[in-house]
Parts: sequence; structure tokens; C-alpha cells
Amino acid sequence: MNTPRTLRTVDPSGRPIVRVEMSNLPNVFATVDAADYDRLIAEGVSCRWFINSNGQGTSYVRVSINGVRGNLVLPARLILNAGRGEVVQYATPDRLDLRRSNISIVKGWAKRQSQTPLQAEAAFAL
Repeated sequence: MNTPRTLRTVDPSGRPIVRVEMSNLPNVFATVDAADYDRLIAEGVSCRWFINSNGQGTSYVRVSINGVRGNLVLPARLILNAGRGEVVQYATPDRLDLRRSNISIVKGWAKRQSQTPLQAEAAFAL
């Protein structure tokens, strides 16, 4: 299995971004601010990102955290450090656009994705 591509470029406003190829959909890319991508990778988030359906007709980008078994998370939640009682809201219908200009936190209850990487790691510690 080949490693998905990451392409560094700038958006129309000149801000550095990374385009991350979905491991399960070749030639389909998520877009994330470069600083956020670099931070997530440094924190142990896998470079294999993929599209996953929520079972209700909407698909989201998901990743795993290296070293944490069975833990899939939404990188949008990690980018914003969303916690319990917070939901990520997208400004546009494009769930592949994970730039801070397209995502924000609102009050509410997320179903499963309410842990930060450190909380998730502690929950799976032996």
C-alpha cells in the first residue's frame, strides 16, 4: 500500500496549506492549514487520513493517533482542540476543507469525538 501524498502549497490568500490525499480515495484531498498539519503530525496523528461516513449521509475526514489502539478521531476536532460539550461546525458543505477559516466550535454534544489525543491515549493506557 502506497503512502498517501501530501502537497504543500498556498491558498488563494497566500496562506500556507497542506493538501492531504485520502488513503481510501486516491486523488481526493483534504485541505488543512500547514501549521495545523505539522502540529498534528508532531503530536502523533497518522499521516494516513481517510473518508468515513457517519451512517447518515455525511462523510468526514478521520485519522488514527499513532500508538493508540482503536481510536479514530476527526482531525477538525484536533485542530480546534474541541472538547466535551463542543461540536465542530463547518462554514461550507465541504467536509474536506479543514482550514480554520472553514471550521469553528459551537456549544453542543458530539457523539464520540470528544477526546483530545492525550485524553484518548490515557483512556487506552494499559
